[in-house]
Amino acid sequence: NNKELDNIEVDNNREVNNIKTKKVDNIKVKKWVNIEMEKVNNIKVRKVNNIEMGNNREVGNIEMEKVDNIEVEKRKK
Repeated sequence: NNKELDNIEVDNNREVNNIKTKKVDNIKVKKWVNIEMEKVNNIKVRKVNNIEMGNNREVGNIEMEKVDNIEVEKRKK
């Protein structure tokens, strides 16, 4: 189903550069090991075509350090 991703207007993706990626270092990646990755298969990627990529200028405002607050261990069965 991923073949439809070609329809994304990549030209608008230049705005993604506004993300402050240096903050990503604050993510405690070791917690991600507990994620049950098989659930990722349930994502319907074809819906990505409906995203207006021009709106991504707001992504720069995400404070990535907040990701630490996710209690990933709850995903365990």
